[in-house]
Amino acid sequence: MLAVIFCLSALREVVVRSMTGELPAHFIGTAAALVVIVLLARRFVARTVVTPGESLLVGAFWVALTATFEFGLFHYAMGVPWGTLLADYNILQGRLMGVLMLTTLLAPYAFALRSGTRP
Repeated sequence: MLAVIFCLSALREVVVRSMTGELPAHFIGTAAALVVIVLLARRFVARTVVTPGESLLVGAFWVALTATFEFGLFHYAMGVPWGTLLADYNILQGRLMGVLMLTTLLAPYAFALRSGTRP
């Protein structure tokens, strides 16, 4: 998941942003990332036997890894200020990182519920 999302982000910054501007590129990049996350969550649940509760823990783990990578890389390795990073979570300004994290948390759970796996 990390490699695919990283490549999508690079493509968004290098190609899409120059063609559409910053905010539309953000929407396009987030939509592409959402599709990847949902497809990976679906595949994960289809290939494993997890209860809905376990799948929620998997989603929480994915969110923790994502946040650790994002904040660790961009703040500590690249020097991006905390305010800039946290601004990506402000949905009132059209920033969708919170939606991405919520989808990452709940997608495995939704597919586990749908599959009918019970404890």
